[in-house]
Amino acid sequence: MLEVVSLLGPSGSGKSTLAEALVPRLADRGITADVIKKDEALKAIGRERYGDDDQSAGYSIAGFLRHGQIPSHELHGWMNQQVKASLAAGHLAILEGGTRTRTAQAETLEGLELDHDGLRIFMLDLPFRDVIGRIRQRRKESGRYDDFLPVASAKLLGQYRGMQSADAVQPIDPDVTVLDARLSVDVLATRAANHILVLRPE
Repeated sequence: MLEVVSLLGPSGSGKSTLAEALVPRLADRGITADVIKKDEALKAIGRERYGDDDQSAGYSIAGFLRHGQIPSHELHGWMNQQVKASLAAGHLAILEGGTRTRTAQAETLEGLELDHDGLRIFMLDLPFRDVIGRIRQRRKESGRYDDFLPVASAKLLGQYRGMQSADAVQPIDPDVTVLDARLSVDVLATRAANHILVLRPE
């Protein structure tokens, strides 16, 4: 039975928006889902490392210079604890970011015994030009720290390097479903929810 859904895609591809749209759709069909966000993990670790007043969502340049990069094992360890709590409650865990490679995925799901269809990855595909456009628009609307050019550029560079690595989750992998992120949120959420319901019947 499906227990974990992972949403992958570059910044601006709509992972958070899709996750937020999925939760009520699944609830209407009797499935309680918890969204576990990479950025929430970074915020929590950032506050611990840089202080309670940190507003950089873990992307603090000054903090990076003082303390170094947040180790991946800390990020995935935080997410792992959230996944375990979600599954213990009988909920579906939706991972929003943070598992672009199989190594990251294994660290996030460490200690969990999922059956062969216990994980489904939805990969949001969006052309690079659209990614840049969405990040610019989001920066204007929300002023997110990690959407400012130096941080956004570093994030995208790391993301695209990760996607090209030998360890990266690939669109052709059997546990991956590719979604065209140019479609409306309603269409994407409906398609993803229908797929989830096949793997996790009511």
